[in-house]
Order: sequence, then C-alpha cells, then structure tokens
Amino acid sequence: MVEKLIHLIFSKVAKYPEELRIEDFSIQDEDGKYVKTANAPRQLFFVPNKELSFSTSKHDFRDDLLSIKSGTLLYEVYALSSEDKDSFNDYKIDDIKGRVEKATKIGELKATSEFKASEFGDVGIFFRHQAKVNEEESLK
Repeated sequence: MVEKLIHLIFSKVAKYPEELRIEDFSIQDEDGKYVKTANAPRQLFFVPNKELSFSTSKHDFRDDLLSIKSGTLLYEVYALSSEDKDSFNDYKIDDIKGRVEKATKIGELKATSEFKASEFGDVGIFFRHQAKVNEEESLK
C-alpha cells in the first residue's frame, strides 16, 4: 500500500519514478574514453542468493553480514534491454518477477573477502544519483 502511494506521488514528476538511470556506467570504455553511443540496459535486477538465509526476528543485521565467508555468491545480476519496450508500459510493482524472467543474466556478485564493520557504513548511507553529462563532453 505504501509503495503504491509513493509511486503515485513520484509519478507526478517522472514517468518511471522508481528508476535510477545507469547510462553513465556505459558512456566510457574500459580505458576511460567517452563513447559516441552508450549501450546501457534499461533495468538491472540483483537477485539474492536463495541459499543465504538469515533470521527475520529483530537482531543486529551486521552479525549476519559477518557470517558470510569470502567467495560466497551474494547476488545474480540480470539486465533488461532498453529495446524491450513492452516491459516498461504502465510500470507496476507486481510486474518485477515477470521482468526478471525475461532478463538476461550478465553476472554475479560474490564476496571477495570477509565482511568488516566500519564507522562510515555502520552510521550513514550514501546513494549516488545519475549525473547529467553534457552531450558534447560525452563525445570527446
């Protein structure tokens, strides 16, 4: 219910209010040079490893993170192409499962070390939103 209300409010100013655009991940090649045509997926899905299971009772979730061993699969990553236009008409939260089924697996996220507690991550959070890039600058 709350999700639908938030969607309704934000849909007044954006066609797809749930989206954080990811084109800036694809405007540069692996050498840092800008490309003329960016090829970015429309949506990414991070599907959690079903084998990782933690208590749903009230507890310090950081203890769960500390139990994850290096090399553990955390998420499978799926991408849905911008060309798949049917998936983006009248976005509804309930459509996510069907979209993931249509998406292509592009990778996995694995823990490369043991988790550690840190002051920054434990007391604050930061989200980077897409930066608007000057079109002329992106063609350099």
